[in-house]
Amino acid sequence: MKTFSLITGVICAVVFLTACQKSDENNPSSAVQSQQQMQSEESSTQPEAESEISQAAGSETELSVTGTVKDATMNFVVLTGEDGGEYSFSTGGADKSGLKNGLLLGMKITVFYQENSNYPGSYTAIRLVDA
Repeated sequence: MKTFSLITGVICAVVFLTACQKSDENNPSSAVQSQQQMQSEESSTQPEAESEISQAAGSETELSVTGTVKDATMNFVVLTGEDGGEYSFSTGGADKSGLKNGLLLGMKITVFYQENSNYPGSYTAIRLVDA
């Protein structure tokens, strides 16, 4: 009986650890974080070539970049800029009302954003509009 309980416990532990590992790999937020980390290592510069700088409401600076949507999820968008660079944006709280037909792969849009001061190379979208 003790052997049966031991074997059952080991099997449960293995299943539990395997399930946790798989859910972490499929977690979109961890994919976003790893992609943002890779992007910040590849390019430590802001999208300056195609960005316009204007004052946002408050003391922070609002930037913009125009390009083609390469990938998009509910809370994240990857844009290929007109300068050929790839830019990733967190869009969870962004205003998307400027997109007449929603957000589709391959469409040209302009993203107004702010750089996260705590995470250089990480951008938070403020609003998305058709280009």
